[in-house]
Amino acid sequence: MPTPQQLKVRKDLEQQLARKGIAMELINTPAPRAQWWKPVGNGWVKMPNLLPADAYHTQLYMAKGMTLIPPDTGALVPYAPTAEQAKEYGIPIRGVAPVAAPPPPIAVDEVPAPSGKHKHTYSSKRLGAPCVLDGCAKTREEPFKGRSK
Repeated sequence: MPTPQQLKVRKDLEQQLARKGIAMELINTPAPRAQWWKPVGNGWVKMPNLLPADAYHTQLYMAKGMTLIPPDTGALVPYAPTAEQAKEYGIPIRGVAPVAAPPPPIAVDEVPAPSGKHKHTYSSKRLGAPCVLDGCAKTREEPFKGRSK
């Protein structure tokens, strides 16, 4: 956004050029925009609005797995490519950690009862609010301390 001083200089320049018979007008060229497709699960979703398609945003969106090609073609790369697929298609993968198997579920009988030494999390900021951990009978005894400034 131009400052008032820059606008004044521009207006003076326009007046000088007008005196010499040269007309000056603004040329508004908006940034390029395009339809992007976002991967969701095993399918693709058309983005509801046209998104920027300049060089910076194209690289950013493609790194997130989005594409400009409508997904009816069979040449699309899945949203979460494996390391082999990323190498094959030349896709940069940022912050991808190996997916570990989920831990086995804990049976209800094996869930340990809360001890008195856990960090209490209260249901509200009020005095007397109960701890949200099942089986804990502790209530808030001190006033809630907000963030320090």
